[in-house]
Amino acid sequence: MARESDFTPLFMLPKWSFGLRQLFLWTAAIALALVALRGASPGWVAAMMGLALFVLSASILLVVFRRGSQRAYWIGFATFGWLYFLLLGASWQPVEPNSYIDTPLKPHNLLTQRLASASYHWLYDEAFDKYNASLGYAGGSMGGMGFSGDMPMYAGSGMGPGGMATGSGMGGVVPLPGPPPGPGESDFVNVAHALWTLLLAGTGGCIAYWLYTTGPARTERPAAAS
Repeated sequence: MARESDFTPLFMLPKWSFGLRQLFLWTAAIALALVALRGASPGWVAAMMGLALFVLSASILLVVFRRGSQRAYWIGFATFGWLYFLLLGASWQPVEPNSYIDTPLKPHNLLTQRLASASYHWLYDEAFDKYNASLGYAGGSMGGMGFSGDMPMYAGSGMGPGGMATGSGMGGVVPLPGPPPGPGESDFVNVAHALWTLLLAGTGGCIAYWLYTTGPARTERPAAAS
């Protein structure tokens, strides 16, 4: 008769090994993601998108040249990653030329972009409010200030020694507010898209690995002869 130990429940998760190497890799990946988000810029967007494309392309080769559970993981990785990346490409293109009609595939309708935008405003709204208030104070002290895009233009003022701005409004010396407290929202969101691509691809790989290792062909053994 078959023994109870001869069968493995289908819901049992496979054993995941997590050693020092995995710890270092995860730490480096999280650090890179945080640095890229904090310093988001056109350069960081290009670098992270390039990294995502490189990893997704390498996953296709790994699907071909790996076997067993490793191949199952990379099949799920490539499937989820490329589907999300192609979804982004479709969302950035208008449905028709010169068409601005809202559709479900517009970027602002994607859940991942909504989460990225919400995170940006949660992190930087208060800091930018204080920064803009300090710009307004400095502009009033220096006899007026105007804005051109993201860069302030000071009217009726001159630069003093030591990075100070002098103005005729109050007859004093006012320190410049300094650089903006955070990156632009569009760069932040685009870096987040690259990170979402890698995260969803990794999630798909884990799902495929679990499906492979818990499949009937690998969890059930033939009954022992009585």
